[in-house]
Amino acid sequence: VVWCMAVCLASSVMAQHLWWLGTLGGNRSWAYAVSADGSVVVGWAEDARGRWRAFRWTASRGMEDLNEVYADILEVHADILAKLLGGDSSVELFDAYGITPDGRYIVGRGIVGLGQRSLTIGFLLDTGGRGVTR
Repeated sequence: VVWCMAVCLASSVMAQHLWWLGTLGGNRSWAYAVSADGSVVVGWAEDARGRWRAFRWTASRGMEDLNEVYADILEVHADILAKLLGGDSSVELFDAYGITPDGRYIVGRGIVGLGQRSLTIGFLLDTGGRGVTR
């Protein structure tokens, strides 16, 4: 029984792969979570300006900055905050910590810029399958 477990374990280990995810133009990236089938990875990556950016990676699309992919959604939320709080407002997602097994929902942290002030927030992003190819 022990021999069979060792052979099965060795077989499953050899079937695994190591993927280099890359960066968003900076020097570092960090993966935090993977969907159940391994097709979607999320985390943070440094961009060319040295900022941390939340990312999503797929084999077909590579690393994508969630701030760019979902810019339209973030702009709507920034506009709502500006109307509620007055002044200028911006929303930036700087890391993604978790993903649901199917890859649809992503959670992480972001910053809401309120003029001279900023506030760290948690986010739950419903991708609706947008931008994810399976």
